[in-house]
Amino acid sequence: MPVFTRRVARRPGTDGSEREGGHAPYFLVVESVSAAWEQVLEDLGEGVLPLRELGVVHIAFDYRREVFVTPADFEVDVVRVGRSSVEFAVRLVQDGRLAVEATVVVAHVTADRSTSSPLSGRQRAALQAIAVPRPAVAG
Repeated sequence: MPVFTRRVARRPGTDGSEREGGHAPYFLVVESVSAAWEQVLEDLGEGVLPLRELGVVHIAFDYRREVFVTPADFEVDVVRVGRSSVEFAVRLVQDGRLAVEATVVVAHVTADRSTSSPLSGRQRAALQAIAVPRPAVAG
């Protein structure tokens, strides 16, 4: 599982300060989680799965505790590779405690972004090489 450490960052105030330590509004959490799964795709290599070829089709966040404008670890797993989509599970951890669990599904889209398009064999192989299946749920 790739782990990235980065700040959950607030846009600078009018005086240029970053207001470290305050509450992180939802849009900063969404941006930070997005940056984490985007990094996984960039790490696949130049041109394997460019972000411009993707559209977000599902996103869900489950907050376990408050998120602050401080550094966080982002644990990112590719949990499903579909015909034209990829599902990520992202965990945001601050101060050693789970703060957010997110699910993000992106679809590979056509150039005009009007419909989904199958992943190529190269894209599928690269994603499957790093995929971590979800554990089975006991029932």
